[in-house]
Amino acid sequence: MGIHALALDPSSAPAARVLYAGTDLGLYKTVDGGKTWQALSLGIDIPEGLAASVRRLEVDLTEPKRVYAGILILKANARNNQLDAGTAGASGLYRSDDGGATWRKLGADKIGGVKTISICKATGTLYVVGDKSGDTPGGWWNRRVLWRSDDHGDSWRKLDDRRLIAYAAAHPLDANRVYMATGANDVTKEKVNVWRSRDGGKTWEAIADDIPLDPIGYWSRIVFDPSNPRRFLILNHVGTFEGVEAP
Repeated sequence: MGIHALALDPSSAPAARVLYAGTDLGLYKTVDGGKTWQALSLGIDIPEGLAASVRRLEVDLTEPKRVYAGILILKANARNNQLDAGTAGASGLYRSDDGGATWRKLGADKIGGVKTISICKATGTLYVVGDKSGDTPGGWWNRRVLWRSDDHGDSWRKLDDRRLIAYAAAHPLDANRVYMATGANDVTKEKVNVWRSRDGGKTWEAIADDIPLDPIGYWSRIVFDPSNPRRFLILNHVGTFEGVEAP
């Protein structure tokens, strides 16, 4: 069983840490710092031979009981997901408002397989990169979309679908500052790059065209230094790269 994502509720007491774990066999939660775990129901009817692989997890620090999960419906024990669009319909973004007890799907007509979930820690503003709804989730050929929600996923605004978007991240203190990494299907026609927007995704500037990016791997991401929000790390299969913004 692969473990793909971990999310901590930092408001939980040290002696009773709440932690969520996303696996190839669903979602698990501990309320005692990992001593014991319970399987959570995602409210998805999984056909026989398939499994709900929880690939992304995020806790909203403005309301720690609010948890987001990015789920792929995969063939059980398969390394890839050769599913038709109908079978893959349950893949997508889910939200719980009660610490994982109940869940509901968000943006069902917009968001398919989820690549990244990022939340501005100061405001709860949500940025999601995902396949288009109905596409076979996780396909390298998919034209992914970057979405923004200011109401915890009840409504969405499309920011970009022009590029092969690998992953994105919201700045922890500024909801309108967002970073997006893009790959290329054809490097003779497209450049890989990291883009920054200072206006919530209306306009973009290229800031790192010398970094090799892997647009496919689910382990790639942008991470901000919690002690210095001007410093961020780009993590992918090629390596780890550091960026520091000017004051």
